[in-house]
Amino acid sequence: MLIVSDNKFNDLNLSFEIKEVNLIPDALRDKFKKELSKIDLAIINYYFESNNKNSIKYLLYAEGHEIGYSNLTEENSYWNLYEIYINEEFRELGLGTKLFQYILNECSKNNKTIRTYTLPSDRKAKNFYESNRITARVLIMEEKRANSRYRP
Repeated sequence: MLIVSDNKFNDLNLSFEIKEVNLIPDALRDKFKKELSKIDLAIINYYFESNNKNSIKYLLYAEGHEIGYSNLTEENSYWNLYEIYINEEFRELGLGTKLFQYILNECSKNNKTIRTYTLPSDRKAKNFYESNRITARVLIMEEKRANSRYRP
């Protein structure tokens, strides 16, 4: 992988770029929501209906096309990463890690610490974060919902 600068790089015979943006494209975010909705629809709907105005958004482009994004919020000394998404056809190529490393560098430049969130049943996200040296430190427990996939 040839690195051109912090936010631009070439790989797979494509040029990639990460940009901070004000809005994540609906089509890209809808793909992320659709995948997560297979896991726990009630929690996902709650999150996507909330509107955090204190967010930092990055888009990942390949040859000028939007292929991934991240959505973080700044809170005290933390950057909370709630969303990181790469289009399915660009997965398993290290691009999510590249975007995550970019976020970590920006976080460090701003003297913040990164926190990430994932659902307990989202094994892909858990594996991704663990492979990027992020470990679980808190487990939040809540009452079972009526349509829980677990036994009553």
